[in-house]
Amino acid sequence: MISPMPSRNRPPIKIRPVRRSRRSAVRVRDTRFSWLVLAIPLGLYMIFGFFPMLEALLLSFTNWSLLTLHGQFVGLANYAYLLTSTTFWEAFKNTVWFMLVTNLGSIALGLALAVLLNRRTRITSTARAILYVPSVLSVVVVSEMFIYLLGPSPGSLINWVVHWIGIAPQNWLANPRLALPSLMFLTVWQGMGWTMVFYLAGLQGIPATLYEAAKIDGATGWRAFRHITLPLLRPVTTLLLILGYFNGFQVFGQMQLMTLGGPDNRTMSLVLYLYDEGFQYYHMGYASAIGMVLFLVTFLVSLVQLQRSRRQFSTLY
Repeated sequence: MISPMPSRNRPPIKIRPVRRSRRSAVRVRDTRFSWLVLAIPLGLYMIFGFFPMLEALLLSFTNWSLLTLHGQFVGLANYAYLLTSTTFWEAFKNTVWFMLVTNLGSIALGLALAVLLNRRTRITSTARAILYVPSVLSVVVVSEMFIYLLGPSPGSLINWVVHWIGIAPQNWLANPRLALPSLMFLTVWQGMGWTMVFYLAGLQGIPATLYEAAKIDGATGWRAFRHITLPLLRPVTTLLLILGYFNGFQVFGQMQLMTLGGPDNRTMSLVLYLYDEGFQYYHMGYASAIGMVLFLVTFLVSLVQLQRSRRQFSTLY
């Protein structure tokens, strides 16, 4: 018989635990590095964001003038005058209407275009590029172009089109009933390509198997769009709504370049009203109060939309 080999008594391997001091040192080093990386963007935000906002809040309680460069503390007088100003409420109403119409209009047209162009062909690729071009143009370029298109002369393009269909030529930007809708049309035309790109990305992220399963169950066309496409595009729609709220409440360029708030303040927006009071009449304290109210309204609307979206996502997922 072969005798077994004698066993060797090997000492057990000792695993030394990592000392707490070493782990703490690593954690402290990582924390310091994280704060070092965040120092520059936080510093820029404090310099160009937080401190100017704090300064505007303090100025809103004074009658500080841009001409004299000094002012006195007036408490809530600016806010009291603001709430009784007919121009402020006219600007507020115009801004809300402008925000709602342009936001919903751009989303609706962008979604429709995305559904129509959600195919990989040479024609659809060209159409996407053409429709997206207005989104990359500046407000100045688009405004100057529409000043020519909406000109009062019968030879302007828009008047030529309406005359061809049997409507009398209009002075679109000087008519109190047509000035604001004309600016809305301009903004929707410029923004629909931007929303189309977002919806195209969302549509291409929806699995095709969902539509195949729905087709087997007999759900095609509108039913598939309503019960599959729209619910799965809800995150994209929420993002576009929130961005549209911010852009709508901050509208300024179109009014300032094309109508200067007229006629009869029918195109006066909150930001244009703020600009006029602060840099045309030099009432910087009152302009700061307008800015604070605008910030509060935008913040509250965005907060309500975010809370509503969270409830919808919880039911969806």
